[in-house]
Amino acid sequence: MVSLTLHVFSFWFLSITTASSLTTPNTAGLCPPSSFQSDHEFVFRPDQEGGRNANYDNTKSPGDCCARCESKFCSAWTLYPNKTCAITNMPPVSSIGLSGATSGVSRWRPSFDHLGVYTYKDWMQAAEVTPFRFKGQSYMMESVEGLPQDAPKTLAPGSYFRIRNLLTGAILTNVTESVGHAFFSAKVDYVKNVAWVFGAAHHRGSDNKGPCDVPPYVGCYVGAWSSTDLINWSHTYKALTLPDGLFTQNVAVAFVRGMGPDHNNVEASSLPRHQAVMELEGECGSKPCFSFAINTGSDGNLGANWTLLDHAHHSPTHACPFLDHDETSGYYYTSGGGETVAGPYRSKDLQTWESPPFGPVTKPATCTGINLDDKVAPFYTSLWASADPHVYDSLNDQSEWNWGHNDADVCCDDGESPTYLVYTVSQQGAPKGWKSKQGAMYGAIGVFNGTLREWYATFYDDMHAPHIVKAAAESPKLSLPRRMKSSFQ
Repeated sequence: MVSLTLHVFSFWFLSITTASSLTTPNTAGLCPPSSFQSDHEFVFRPDQEGGRNANYDNTKSPGDCCARCESKFCSAWTLYPNKTCAITNMPPVSSIGLSGATSGVSRWRPSFDHLGVYTYKDWMQAAEVTPFRFKGQSYMMESVEGLPQDAPKTLAPGSYFRIRNLLTGAILTNVTESVGHAFFSAKVDYVKNVAWVFGAAHHRGSDNKGPCDVPPYVGCYVGAWSSTDLINWSHTYKALTLPDGLFTQNVAVAFVRGMGPDHNNVEASSLPRHQAVMELEGECGSKPCFSFAINTGSDGNLGANWTLLDHAHHSPTHACPFLDHDETSGYYYTSGGGETVAGPYRSKDLQTWESPPFGPVTKPATCTGINLDDKVAPFYTSLWASADPHVYDSLNDQSEWNWGHNDADVCCDDGESPTYLVYTVSQQGAPKGWKSKQGAMYGAIGVFNGTLREWYATFYDDMHAPHIVKAAAESPKLSLPRRMKSSFQ
């Protein structure tokens, strides 16, 4: 392809002065008084065993304590007579009677159907993946750490991305042009039928001496690659170069379209007109940090024309983000997290963000006490057909080792159904010294029978939340890990 010139700006950031903020969600729909238990308290697991407990004084009512619990993604709560609200992120060990105390469990339910795991750690190489549809077929973009033993030697020293067929798991192509980069994410331009992949200049798993790896981080940049057939890929565009001293890891990109027939780029609030937004896992030490860049071009080229926004445009989540834009409502949506997939948060200006009343996106099994991903999904079939029996060893006891759902991504912003969500089922976030099923890890996939916009709608009460309406009609009981059940009353 023709080489494109990166626009160089005289300032580090496009400066905007309004401070970012995050609203408090209205979780009333998750806290009906009929679900509270009077004269009752839960006994929490100690913090040193991963309990992740917190106390909040001067809590006015059980409803306020419940709301605090839901906003913190907790598992259970107790409001004591002295107005102390205690919450825990782990299923409690037991419950006992206590006069004047009120307790309850989280009524959160996932807004998608868990299809199960689609891949195993030995096949993953890295956690960052993106499912996508392209010209009528479904694929997975996978980050690859280092150089796997069975990889072509032309990919040495490694750290690159590849494309798999989602159904069979067959590798369509290993993208040589991307060697020397990592933490990839993909996005498809469905107007121009062009696939884009983005990744920071890390030599992950090879010599770890890329410009984004080594202090003082001079010349760290986000690379971009494009393709119209998923086989032939462009050279590496240095899409966005960060100021010296700064670096990023995970990145995510969303196209920003207008509602007109020409799909022009849009102007949002105080932002200039832009055709795409990039969210970055910015690393700035103790300094105020960057989170977003905008692409001010208008021709669909995402290999150039990126402008870094200042820290006033700050993401409500930091780790492992995914990002989308809804052209109908004008909302940007972001989600992410290294342990719980938080959000999805929404904003119209990348500064003021709303928390979803019915979030988060997912919770790990140690939080819910439920093995939601204990089966094999109907994807990557060629890999499972020849799988060694040991890959199944950790499927059925995830509530004992799955401390993290991380590196989530979604498919697809093409207005089609269904919507897919992928995430890693891992031990990321485990308490110090935790030994159970050391190293267990899978990639999981879920499905929502609707478009991506309809899925986002399920998290906000002004857009209806059918999964919560259904759950509210039930009286959910806390499901505890097998080794705790004997002590639960």
